[in-house]
Amino acid sequence: MAGRISIFIEFELTGDVGAFESIFREIVDLNRQAGSDFTYDFFRDPAEPERIFALESHADAGALGAHFERSFPLLQKAWACARPVQTRILGDLPAPMAERMRQNGVTVVPWWMGR
Repeated sequence: MAGRISIFIEFELTGDVGAFESIFREIVDLNRQAGSDFTYDFFRDPAEPERIFALESHADAGALGAHFERSFPLLQKAWACARPVQTRILGDLPAPMAERMRQNGVTVVPWWMGR
């Protein structure tokens, strides 16, 4: 159960986009300072400006867990500006972690092929 973990999140903007952007810049800075191996990319369709799409990639499940622990207070602030509509975690997670994610409405999709 090793390998990169990818996350797709669709957000619906419910507050100020500038505040949302500022919070995620803090999250990225916090995790970079911690030496985390991850990427964040954000997409916003001008035809649907209230929708924001995020793609993240983490080195493995352990790195994802550490990211959540470090970032949770800031993530709660971000959710006040944009609610997650759907979240998919792509990759192998330890069973307890996968179950926690599912209990929080996250779809967990295990690795299938391509390594």
